[in-house]
Amino acid sequence: MDALIGVLLTPQGWVALLLIALGLFLIFRLGWGSQRSRPAAPNVRAVRAPGEPLKIPPEVKLSSQPLLTDVEATLYNMMRIAVQEQFLLFSQVPLWSFVEIDAEDSQQRHGLLKEIAFKRAQFVLVHPGTLQVRKVVEIDDPKEHSLQKEARDQLLDEVFRRAKIPILRLDKETEYSIAALAGLLGVEPAGLDNP
Repeated sequence: MDALIGVLLTPQGWVALLLIALGLFLIFRLGWGSQRSRPAAPNVRAVRAPGEPLKIPPEVKLSSQPLLTDVEATLYNMMRIAVQEQFLLFSQVPLWSFVEIDAEDSQQRHGLLKEIAFKRAQFVLVHPGTLQVRKVVEIDDPKEHSLQKEARDQLLDEVFRRAKIPILRLDKETEYSIAALAGLLGVEPAGLDNP
């Protein structure tokens, strides 16, 4: 035992111990053993040459799906009436298409871009003249609570706060009138009937 301790106290012993620890970390962290047992998924992109069109395997099935849920479609139509011609209203807009990320460190920029790459705003109000996003509208479902949803909401809140884009969260369970939506959206309620 004393000989082992003596070896570990030498520089070569520390290097050996460090390499063993690093190897164990990589095995457990990257799941080296579990990667071998799983068959590799075919990578469609890897088999085509640059400029060659994508060939979707015949066993992959594609179909159309609705862009909005029934609740989202109802609110969308009501918001369209509420904003009339004061704003353009778009749905399911990717964040990267209207939030510009500027950072001196390209790794920071790429890291944030990866975080928001697949995130979408449910609705955006766009000024028809400048085409700038003026407000984001999200529909919250009080019954749908998860850590993933909470993390998504926190990310969106921070991104929009830093981009100086107001966000309005509507409750899925609440029935809104067109006049109420106009007030929440900050638009002129002129010409709207107040039911």
